[in-house]
Amino acid sequence: MEEVARIGDELTGDFKEKTYTLYDLEKIQGQPIDWLWYPYIPFGMITIIQGDPGCGKTMLVLSMIARLSKALPLYDPDYPSPPMI
Repeated sequence: MEEVARIGDELTGDFKEKTYTLYDLEKIQGQPIDWLWYPYIPFGMITIIQGDPGCGKTMLVLSMIARLSKALPLYDPDYPSPPMI
């Protein structure tokens, strides 16, 4: 399914055709997600660490990098996880 749009300057008449491909979302199949840290960080996908300035975002990421580089778990398995709300 393709649509062609005319994009350009209406005053000068300098138009270019640009092709867009449209997909029917009903036909797209979901894929299982591999987790780096379930259910917080998916493996191989973009993750945003957001928070107020000074709340420890950089410390969290540096700690994660250090643990991953030493093949350590990202969390202490003996420490209980916070409840999922």
